[in-house]
Amino acid sequence: MIKCAAMTILLLLSSVSDLQEYRISNDLILAGWLSVMVCRFYTQGIFGMGAGILCIVMGIIALLPLYCIRGMGAGDIKLLSVISGMYGMKLWGQTLLVFAPLAALFAFVHMVKKHLLIERICYFFHFLIYDRKGTYYDVSRDGRAAVIPLVPVLAAAYYIALLWGW
Repeated sequence: MIKCAAMTILLLLSSVSDLQEYRISNDLILAGWLSVMVCRFYTQGIFGMGAGILCIVMGIIALLPLYCIRGMGAGDIKLLSVISGMYGMKLWGQTLLVFAPLAALFAFVHMVKKHLLIERICYFFHFLIYDRKGTYYDVSRDGRAAVIPLVPVLAAAYYIALLWGW
């Protein structure tokens, strides 16, 4: 129960931050990681804290390639690492399985509303064919119109995975 309460507060504050500033404050991420350590220590002792740290690191490393091509923001990846640290890699993976199609749908609707769909599809294929060493998204090149605040979608995916109870 305490884990869910901590995650709810973190996801709510992170959603507001992402919607307003298009980023997640490192202070929020640090608070999330600290809550992981406190919850893990309270329920599993010092070994639980070690497992939490390992899950945080694994969660970040697994998604690092997406960050390197700017396919996903660093804040989103760090926020997902809080989920892995708090619950382990199983719920993290389940959250990702729900998050991926939800984020794709949300991105599609966003691009249609902003009249950017054709442009971004063309750019995506250009990236795949000619520019795989570069970055997919660059705010100085592409502007803010294509920035998609995904934390509310991530929060929905977390609750779906949590309630689904795989």
